[in-house]
Amino acid sequence: MGSESVLNDHSFSDDPLQNAIYGGIKRGIQVSFDNRCLGSAVILTFCGIDTMCHLALPPGEEKATRRHFKDWCRRYLGLCSSTHVTPEEVYSARCAIVHQYGVDSDLTRDGKARRVVFYDGVKVPTMYNADVDSTLIRVSIEELIHSFFRGIDRCIIDLYADPLMLPVVEQRIEWLMCEQPPSGTNDPS
Repeated sequence: MGSESVLNDHSFSDDPLQNAIYGGIKRGIQVSFDNRCLGSAVILTFCGIDTMCHLALPPGEEKATRRHFKDWCRRYLGLCSSTHVTPEEVYSARCAIVHQYGVDSDLTRDGKARRVVFYDGVKVPTMYNADVDSTLIRVSIEELIHSFFRGIDRCIIDLYADPLMLPVVEQRIEWLMCEQPPSGTNDPS
């Protein structure tokens, strides 16, 4: 998974969508993955899903909730439709790793979701064997990231194609964190 899969042009952009989503979120995840900071790559992926949930909120809503997160995963995270991982389990994994850097959340402790363990090195999207441990599913970090990147692209297309969402999204994008070159220059070096 080389960095060329996210951005070939690392220059600063005046376009907030290009700057924040592609140059910020995707690139940050890619750099973490490429440099073997796998826990960081997973956490940044979940932070990115949170961001995409916020962008996709219906007009008039301003706070993304657990429901929005699961709906976004159901619609855009191919991992949830092509494997045995549910949106509830993705949300549980997000809570576990973002809040505790672990695998257990309230949902796993209450038996409402399996624990998700992320792995690297195997080209299988998920591994699950109920005979070994029915409370655990293994998810490829690379598949999680690729699935999220594809989801971003599909979501952005949908948002920009919806005339009711377009002005809302453009306003929300203006508030995303964007990188800027040092004052007085367009060159980041």
